[in-house]
Amino acid sequence: MKKNKTIFLLGTPVHENIGDAAIAYAELKYLKNILPKDNNIIEVDQNHMIKYLAVLKKVIRSDTRLILHGGGNMGDEWIKEEEERRKVIKAFANNKMIIFPQTIHYQDKENLLESAKFYAKFKNLTIVAREKKSFEILKKHYKNEIILTPDIVLSLKSYNYINDIEKRKGCLLCYRNDNEAAMPAQTKRVIENVLRKKEIKYSYTDMISQNQILAEVRKSVIVNKLKEFAGAQLVITDRLHGMVFCYLTNTPCIVFSNYNHKVLGTYEWIKDVNYIKPGDVEIIEQQIPEMLSLKEHRMIHVINEECYKEIEMRIVHNGEKIKNI
Repeated sequence: MKKNKTIFLLGTPVHENIGDAAIAYAELKYLKNILPKDNNIIEVDQNHMIKYLAVLKKVIRSDTRLILHGGGNMGDEWIKEEEERRKVIKAFANNKMIIFPQTIHYQDKENLLESAKFYAKFKNLTIVAREKKSFEILKKHYKNEIILTPDIVLSLKSYNYINDIEKRKGCLLCYRNDNEAAMPAQTKRVIENVLRKKEIKYSYTDMISQNQILAEVRKSVIVNKLKEFAGAQLVITDRLHGMVFCYLTNTPCIVFSNYNHKVLGTYEWIKDVNYIKPGDVEIIEQQIPEMLSLKEHRMIHVINEECYKEIEMRIVHNGEKIKNI
């Protein structure tokens, strides 16, 4: 706990969502990459963050930098996560804090305005949006410093487990089955009918683990899922991190939107790669063979260190805003 040598990453998940686990994994890798080696990074998961909040208040000094876990839970859909984040922010009102790349989505305008009023109280808080729509909402309604970067998982280097296209087999269908799902059952049936008609073998997968993803198993769970995606000729998904895992593994992907702007908003960061395309049920019969016939999966490194430079400046320079970056 030496002065300016310790940074806390608070609120990392332990639940079964592999995409959220990948965010935590990427956050830690990013922090280790940008911080001097003598810096101490302490991770406190979402369960311990609240359970031991009183203890954390005693050991965390006002000059300690705090990073709050990113994702897609700023809003009135995931109330528990929003309430817990506010408890922590209120507890450390004088600390310099950064909320890592987030999607914000409020269905109720009054809830949005109430949220903006709460966050405005904390002048040392920076909020990072991970797509332009969230950035625009935050800039319009929030008084905090707002910056824009891609989803932090996109900062991971490519996992080229399978470079030989000939070794990939079949199609993976990876759909949401929660309150963010928006893909009609009819669309799924159309996709399956096309795959059967063209005699393309397909199977189902998910971004949900059978067990809680604790810190000690996080990497293995993520790597196993990346390998699964890397073994497919094509992935069809409505999951943001299903698309992101395809990006990382050079896997052809047709992606459909969920109920808000986060999937297609994130797609805008990587739209220049040739192997990921937004899905359209009206032309899906043409899209599937087109994606399967790709001879080269062109990885254009549109995501690089410069995309996250504003986060780096604020963390490395102890939260101070750096001009001309």
